[in-house]
Amino acid sequence: MDEIVELMRQNSTIGYAGRTSIIDKLVADGWCSMEALKLAFMAMRDSNRPIVMAFFELPYRVRLPERKWLHVASEYGNPYISFAPAVPSPSNGAGRGLKRGAQTQALMSFQLWGRRREFYDEYLGAVANRATYDTHFVTAQHSWLASLSPLTPATYEAELTARIYNEARQVFKAFLKTYRVAARDPKAYLPIRLDSFFVMTKHGRVVVVKAAEGPIEQPADIQAPGDQSSNFKRLTSTIQSGRQPSIYEEYLLEAARQAEDGSANLAVVYAVMILDWFANELIHDGIVRPVERSLKHTGQIASLVRERLWESDSSTSRFRTQVRTPEKFDKYLPTIGLELPADLKAQLLEVIKLRNRIIHKAQSAIIERRVADHAIDVAMTVIGFCMRRRIELVNKRSAERPEGR
Repeated sequence: MDEIVELMRQNSTIGYAGRTSIIDKLVADGWCSMEALKLAFMAMRDSNRPIVMAFFELPYRVRLPERKWLHVASEYGNPYISFAPAVPSPSNGAGRGLKRGAQTQALMSFQLWGRRREFYDEYLGAVANRATYDTHFVTAQHSWLASLSPLTPATYEAELTARIYNEARQVFKAFLKTYRVAARDPKAYLPIRLDSFFVMTKHGRVVVVKAAEGPIEQPADIQAPGDQSSNFKRLTSTIQSGRQPSIYEEYLLEAARQAEDGSANLAVVYAVMILDWFANELIHDGIVRPVERSLKHTGQIASLVRERLWESDSSTSRFRTQVRTPEKFDKYLPTIGLELPADLKAQLLEVIKLRNRIIHKAQSAIIERRVADHAIDVAMTVIGFCMRRRIELVNKRSAERPEGR
């Protein structure tokens, strides 16, 4: 391992002034740990692909197991990402007025593409040679810069790092939407900038660019990590399915935020409200609308059936239904193929009963945070199941439809 560290130091010497190597400075300033640098170096060394590794820091704790790689869909770079708690130091802790232990170190790998990929090996060779670091190795004819200027290894790695920064931010933004729902993490967000950002190339060379100006973001309060293994399993399954979180799941994150902020009772009531809205939309699309279409030539009969089937007969309650929430999931949704598994249905009914007790009997009795978390998890699971089942039904109908129709 010491040989790896020494190799990284040697390959990162050129282009940096000062007696302390950039590798040791990054570790001393808390931008990363030596372990993370070694991990990145070995991951690239063991691959025959043109890879670079991006490092950056998030101002909150990610609720996933340490250093487990996740593939993230992206147009460029075939990226993978992993996380670990950031290393506290005078630079990323008290020295910057930040709370120790509240940050996350992220690693994101990219396979290079286009002209950057084409000239990557030449760049690595030029850096290893050192004498050619300031010599053009990409001609103006092959330049991809807007100015069509030729590139030296120095300008190549600066432009590469800037592009990887932009790509990493876009990839993380897309990843964040799925992560927040899978990990039930309402307080994760896209920072103003990716702090402590740098890139490592395949031979262990570190490239640091000047950070954008702006205020340092204060970390969120450290929350309990939750069941990180379950979070990882849900996240992996969701990424593999290709399904984007629904608006209902995103709204449920507000219930999770309420539970974390101490309003457990409100969180349960809010979660059941979202479930009721979700069921209303499914029933309207899957039952009420098809019935209306089939009776559209019957005049007042269609209005009568709709009124008795779904809407209240009160002229002032146009969008209220006569159907109770348990019935929607127990009787209505199964008719369109959305039958919940027995154990999930039982849990859902218990959550609805808890909501009713809070509203009608026990408004002043504060429930425990873990009870609210369970209710939110049940609500997320119900919505996720129904969304997946709908996709299955649509795909099945498409496969059974005769060709040409």
